[in-house]
Amino acid sequence: MNRRLFFMTTLLPAALLLFCNSARAQANPPTREDVPPPYSDRFPRPAHDIPSPLPHRNAGRPHQSLTKEEKRLLAVPREDRDTYADFLRQKRTGLIRLLPRESFDRKLTLRGGGAYYSFVHREHQYGYGSDIELQGGHFSVGFAGADFGFLVDLGDTPLESVSAETDAVRSVADFETPSAEREAREIQQQLARGMGRHAATSPYRSRLPAVVGHTYVVRSVNYNRSDVLVAFRVLRQDENGSLLLLWKTLKEYTPPVLQRDTARR
Repeated sequence: MNRRLFFMTTLLPAALLLFCNSARAQANPPTREDVPPPYSDRFPRPAHDIPSPLPHRNAGRPHQSLTKEEKRLLAVPREDRDTYADFLRQKRTGLIRLLPRESFDRKLTLRGGGAYYSFVHREHQYGYGSDIELQGGHFSVGFAGADFGFLVDLGDTPLESVSAETDAVRSVADFETPSAEREAREIQQQLARGMGRHAATSPYRSRLPAVVGHTYVVRSVNYNRSDVLVAFRVLRQDENGSLLLLWKTLKEYTPPVLQRDTARR
């Protein structure tokens, strides 16, 4: 199936259908390197947001070690781990803390200030296939080059009940990641605008408010590195603004290889 046709004829109608159910209950866009993140009017673009060669998927764990303070800030209390022990015994699950970027970025030696996380590599350090970011009370996905992603807010849905077959998730789970750079960047732009003219009705975004007690699904595409579908629930927010997330991987896809558009160079 043509990927662009799939995106316009399957994903958008699904978004409109979801909106109706809940009611009853730009040419040649600039390259990603030229598009500032949506929060740039409040915070300067940090060094780790500037595109740079990323380590290969199989490069292993990063060499940067955490300081004692960073370990303390990112630590998950034992009582929380005990509470969700049964859930965490399942494969491809986890319990993590995200720090708000506006409070900790550039104040820690950890690249990204603990605001990012890779569910594939289980790594907070930015640049190792980061799949999620916490900044300004919002979650974001898609951070460098042609990388992009979908975020869906499922509301107060039990995490245990969410799968790749969940109605609100199926279209995102079945989406075929394009290999052509031009297609990837078109999807980036549509997601950044909340699906264009359907912004008011579409539940698919690249940035959504972070709400305690809500369950989310993220499909994160990191070219030449990873493509993953993850469900996570926001358990609580602590005094320093950090969020505790319980998560599980729904599906991993073959890492997509980006075919560069040489005409844009």
